[in-house]
Amino acid sequence: MLRVAPGRDARVMRAFEDRSFSGWSLTVTSVVNRTTGRDARRPHLGRKIVRPFLPGLIFLPDFELRRIDQIRAIDDVDNLLQIGTLRCWLKPEEMQLMRDIAICEGLPPSQRKQVRLAINQRIAIVDGLFAGFRALIERIDSNGRLTVYVEDGRRGVKVSGLTETQIELIV
Repeated sequence: MLRVAPGRDARVMRAFEDRSFSGWSLTVTSVVNRTTGRDARRPHLGRKIVRPFLPGLIFLPDFELRRIDQIRAIDDVDNLLQIGTLRCWLKPEEMQLMRDIAICEGLPPSQRKQVRLAINQRIAIVDGLFAGFRALIERIDSNGRLTVYVEDGRRGVKVSGLTETQIELIV
């Protein structure tokens, strides 16, 4: 992963193209109403906006690391993303997941897959204190927060305040 100056992702990607470097910047395309600036109901009448999904990050393939000095010479390129002496990198399946997220973010809300949660539906908690436990939805409040009953053999406990991002439906 390569860090670039804020707001310069597109400029760096054009420089990559001019110099025949490989890189990928996650972008999300949306169409907004020209007068209100909100999502357009009729995309053919709106204005197309392309913005970075992860501003300031460009993904480099491994083989480009041999030319890192030439890449650093490009204006607005900062350096490789590192934590201490460790370079940050993603596995191919993680990169595919990033591509899928970017595609989903670029879709209009009407085309996104909507998950309908219901009372007494079985779920798995994937994030938070109870990650890894299975539960049963008992209540959904007006803000979309869930109250679930987490079972552990003979006993159980009610957990409230979970969001949709912290659970997965069990099919």
